[in-house]
Amino acid sequence: MRRIFALVLLMGSALAAPAWAQAPAIAEGEPEALQQAIQPCWQLPAGAAGVTVQIQLTLDAAGRPLADSITPAHGWFPEPMTPPQSVAFAAARRAVLRCGQAGLPVPRALLGRDWPLALTFFPEGVVHAF
Repeated sequence: MRRIFALVLLMGSALAAPAWAQAPAIAEGEPEALQQAIQPCWQLPAGAAGVTVQIQLTLDAAGRPLADSITPAHGWFPEPMTPPQSVAFAAARRAVLRCGQAGLPVPRALLGRDWPLALTFFPEGVVHAF
């Protein structure tokens, strides 16, 4: 089965609403390049079968994910997460860290900024990329 995920750019938080308008847009083809970069590292363990997970993360100036910034997207999972949700989150986190070691293909305007990326990891199937 093919494992796929989607990309969403979170353009600020509720506290930083004015920054939304300044967040760079993602051009056509950029979500696909990011998907292709992370796809080889995405493997959903059997203990999380059927779980979809969305994470958010920040990248450094070289496009590498900042490990401490990788969290479940706000409101995605209940607190505390169920064991399958925790397994899915850990697998998504590992995928981003493994495939992002040399930097991820994102627009330079997104690098080293406080605007987090949100990645949605699906157990299988077609996804919608923003």
